[in-house]
Amino acid sequence: MLIYTASKTNLATKQIAVALTEMIVRHVYGASELQAQEPLRVTDGGDRWTVIGARILEPGQHRPGTATFGRIEIDILKSNCQVVRFVQMAELPSQGKSNP
Repeated sequence: MLIYTASKTNLATKQIAVALTEMIVRHVYGASELQAQEPLRVTDGGDRWTVIGARILEPGQHRPGTATFGRIEIDILKSNCQVVRFVQMAELPSQGKSNP
């Protein structure tokens, strides 16, 4: 992979970044989550592609005691297709107020 970095050859195109993101989300979360994230938006971050899902996390939409998941964000290096960041936003359930 260092040869690609040294020669400034990019393995990851915008289309490859989207395809890789689709494969990862489908593998980790399933096809229904991938569908909930579409359309995927891709931005050029210089040395990387950032792929962002479309799911909007609406505050207060979760069931008590469960987490509600929002959009995914993945950074993929152009030089070697390495995933360097993979996050999914979430709203965690509140623990309630504790009495002093």
